[in-house]
Amino acid sequence: MGDYAEVKKAFSESDVKNFASICGDHNPVHVDPACPDPRFPKRIVHGILTASLFSNIFGSHIPGSIYINQSLNFRAPVFLDDMLTARITVLSMRKKLVTCSTTVHNEQGQIVIDGQAVVHINTLVQESSITAPEDGGSHKATSAT
Repeated sequence: MGDYAEVKKAFSESDVKNFASICGDHNPVHVDPACPDPRFPKRIVHGILTASLFSNIFGSHIPGSIYINQSLNFRAPVFLDDMLTARITVLSMRKKLVTCSTTVHNEQGQIVIDGQAVVHINTLVQESSITAPEDGGSHKATSAT
């Protein structure tokens, strides 16, 4: 428990336009630079696009894992070109189910999304075989996209 992996990403205008085209969400708060919205000083990235960073981590660091459940709390807006750090941290493992906390922080260290995920893995996890790192810390894997 406590092992984690993270990825860093900044979403560009092109990323947001492509996502809007794929999913059909053309809400002006995401795609219209001239859209005045008193809630936000500038355009925001789709929350689900931001949350897709968790899928990136699971797919890259736990190949073959399949989402069973994901809860999401959208805590703060994400703006174009904000450098984000998404992290999954293992909370528990039981047989082929892994439960993780999921967080995304912006470059100011503010949590913009948090929640929990459960993934099904393709190999049996033996609780007795889970050991802490020798240095007492957590395993860490990082990548940038």
